[in-house]
Amino acid sequence: DAPESYMKNADRENIARIEIGVDFGGNGSGHSFVATGKYKSGKVQALMSRRYMNKDYPQGIDANLLSELFLQFVEEVIQKYGMPKMVYWDNAETVLGQSITNACRKKYPSITVLPAWKIRIKDRIDYTVRLMGAGLFSFTEDCETLAQALQDAVWDSKADEDARLDDGTSDIDTLDAFEYSIERDVAQSHYNPVKGGI
Repeated sequence: DAPESYMKNADRENIARIEIGVDFGGNGSGHSFVATGKYKSGKVQALMSRRYMNKDYPQGIDANLLSELFLQFVEEVIQKYGMPKMVYWDNAETVLGQSITNACRKKYPSITVLPAWKIRIKDRIDYTVRLMGAGLFSFTEDCETLAQALQDAVWDSKADEDARLDDGTSDIDTLDAFEYSIERDVAQSHYNPVKGGI
């Protein structure tokens, strides 16, 4: 509700590592990239977010164009914030994931590229909320799409349990990409990726 209170400049000197989450969209949604900085202090800061919609490209976004867009994003992150260490992509789209993996390894061999775990969405949301509550979360001015996605996200009022509304009215793609960049940190909060749950 108050995005300006979470917007802060990055402290590049104290970023311990940068990790990127990638979410692949379908025809009606978008492909999203989010680079997240993890600080030595335990703070988590979204550094840069981008979303690319199929409808904005007359020829559509195929694996080659997507890889090109991703490498451009990585280059922007490197220039402004530093070299990413890890990339986690949406494991529901193996072909696109492999395309990005090959392109990234060729141009940036020092970056490790892996499929995301995609742990339970509720656990990813809970972890983000805990970061916010502890004053450990922020984002930079380069995260317009993520800031908007966080403002627009709501619970599904028709669901029997807590579930994020995913009906195309909000940007779930960018939320997923951000969560892929932080979900492995949930393991340090006693998450078991095999059994699930906190």
